[in-house]
Amino acid sequence: MRQWKLVLKCLLVAACALLYGTAVAQTYPAKVIRIVVPFPPGGPTDLYARVIGQKLQEAWGQPVIIDNRPGGTGLLGSDIVRQAPADGYTLLFTSNSAHVMGPLLREPRSFDPVRDFTPVSMVIRYPMYILVNAGVPARSLGELIALAKARPAQLNYSSVGTGSGGHLACELLNVEAGTQIVHVPYKGAAPAQTLPDGWVEAQFGPLASTAPSLIELRSRSGNVSFALIQ
Repeated sequence: MRQWKLVLKCLLVAACALLYGTAVAQTYPAKVIRIVVPFPPGGPTDLYARVIGQKLQEAWGQPVIIDNRPGGTGLLGSDIVRQAPADGYTLLFTSNSAHVMGPLLREPRSFDPVRDFTPVSMVIRYPMYILVNAGVPARSLGELIALAKARPAQLNYSSVGTGSGGHLACELLNVEAGTQIVHVPYKGAAPAQTLPDGWVEAQFGPLASTAPSLIELRSRSGNVSFALIQ
């Protein structure tokens, strides 16, 4: 008898929790939603966030603002969201490299990507491409590798920051091809893609931040897709 009473109490508690959760869900959102993008405006993550934010605003009937907080390869913006109230009104729109790889490269870690955040959805997957400065005498991946071998540690490549996909992709190329292209981290895709003469010769980045005219190539491992802009 006592066991049945305990079961009944548990069912009542679960029912109340379900009804409460449903009521909360029906009233959400009731105010402005902030989407924190841990990269500067103009980059692919920012562009995707703005498209998603606009659609959410139309669907929810509430303002959705994009709050760019670049720094530390995404760690600054991520930490802002980690410290925000867990009420669903401060969301993080980030990349897997910033959210997973970034914390692993620093001690002490500013956040735990699993414990401190609740995943909502994966938005997009894309390959990485190589963009070269127009003054670089290389128009294929083979030519770029040959040039890098002829000039060890003299060619530079930019990325959106340490631990980013572009950083890891070029380091993979260095390992596989035996090159020594030097990493120059920036705070986002837009400044990293500037490729000023005398500073950097190449950049690894996603399709959204590169030109549409690309030659797609693939690394020997098959894990990273590379391309060189014509």
